Amino acid sequence: MKICSPSMGISPESDLGGEVYERELMLRLPESGAELGIILPKESKLPQGLKYDYIYNLPLKRHLRWFVSNPLFFLYLRKILQKEKVDLLRIHSLRFTGPAVIMAKKIVGKNIPVVAHHHHIDPEVMNFFVDSKIAPLVDKIITVSNFSKLQLMKKWKIEEEKIEVVYDGVSEKFKPEDKPKSLEKRYNANGKKVLLYLGSLQRRKNLFFLLECLEGLSERNSNDWLCLIAGKGKDFKKLVKFSEKLGLGNRVKFCGYVSENEKVSFLNLCDIFLFPSKLEGFGMAAVEAMACAKPVVALNTASLPEIVIDGKTGYLVTPEDKYSFIQRLIELIEDTDKSKKMGFEAANYVRKKFSWDKCAKSVMGIYEEVLNKYK
Repeated sequence: MKICSPSMGISPESDLGGEVYERELMLRLPESGAELGIILPKESKLPQGLKYDYIYNLPLKRHLRWFVSNPLFFLYLRKILQKEKVDLLRIHSLRFTGPAVIMAKKIVGKNIPVVAHHHHIDPEVMNFFVDSKIAPLVDKIITVSNFSKLQLMKKWKIEEEKIEVVYDGVSEKFKPEDKPKSLEKRYNANGKKVLLYLGSLQRRKNLFFLLECLEGLSERNSNDWLCLIAGKGKDFKKLVKFSEKLGLGNRVKFCGYVSENEKVSFLNLCDIFLFPSKLEGFGMAAVEAMACAKPVVALNTASLPEIVIDGKTGYLVTPEDKYSFIQRLIELIEDTDKSKKMGFEAANYVRKKFSWDKCAKSVMGIYEEVLNKYK
């Protein structure tokens, strides 16, 4: 099957959930018979071992807005559809590549099925608007959780039979290891219980709530603990200032950007993974932490109940319930045996349920089903 896939990136260094998803799928789809034609921004880094028929590079830098990316994607897609044999068009992002795919197909006049991949609905007004207009125009939407499927059905009135759920996988590099001595020394963490948040620093991640919980933890628990907040984002400076205002300077350390290669070390440094996010299509960071045998304390919202088994692989807390969030942290800090048992259960659960190989095979099966209906 010849698949044309315009994408904003598949860098081996990226830790962005959507790009990790793209990268892992692109690496594995050829093993199931896909012949990939890929369109990427210029100077895009490619993962080692990627197999493809052709790659076109746009005169476009990464991380530009959708209204800049689509005109360029359209020009290249139109040329490809006129020149190459394409069995299926693949949309990496409803707004970043979707308009270009739909328009190119229409202008060239080829009867080619379109499958879109979708993670969660973005509440930002213009993003929501564009995504909602593209979603009904595709033949199938593959999403990453039942939560995201219900979002599509309720908010955009997408028919249930048009949506397929395929869970993300987790890389085999995420596994339990000894605490890295270099990081222990860097953050003066030796002998301390280490709490970790690792992800982007943006509003939907609910990190101001987390800092308020850590303030409460500091008041109620005298054990020697340290919280690392690793990542970058728009709220970085505000979060640092808020942490200082709460008097958490000695308890909370902001680590800045953590590369994809460093993530495993950070996850193995921690004892408890914190995931207070309000909106996740899947929750890849939580799954990666669980794969490293770490219990997760998260909110009982969005896709998290599909990932974390409350009381077994971690704890799920009612959104905005600071008292319960703090109480669960105290339990895991003070009861090392319980924390380790939950981490062990989490690692076993993740290995059985979440696999990129399984994900890619399921996705390829959906592509074949869609294509067969067109024949």
